[in-house]
Amino acid sequence: MSDHKDVEIVGISIDPMLAPVESLVRVMGINYTVLFGKLQLLRDWKVRGFPTTVLIDRQGNIRKKYIGFRDKSVFISDIEEIVGEN
Repeated sequence: MSDHKDVEIVGISIDPMLAPVESLVRVMGINYTVLFGKLQLLRDWKVRGFPTTVLIDRQGNIRKKYIGFRDKSVFISDIEEIVGEN
């Protein structure tokens, strides 16, 4: 992906146990911030499946929402489109 300073990736886990998530982050080499939420977060964001990925613009508007796995190229294309509008 292009080196956009306008893009930040944040993962959110609702797993009530911290240790397994920390282990997964380490094993998978995840190098972005992972936050912990509660079940209410799923309701608030209308999460209907896993993984759910949401692209939010600088103004806080949800621009894209994906349910299920997507190829990295889909995210790159959509992020570059959103960033290019600014």
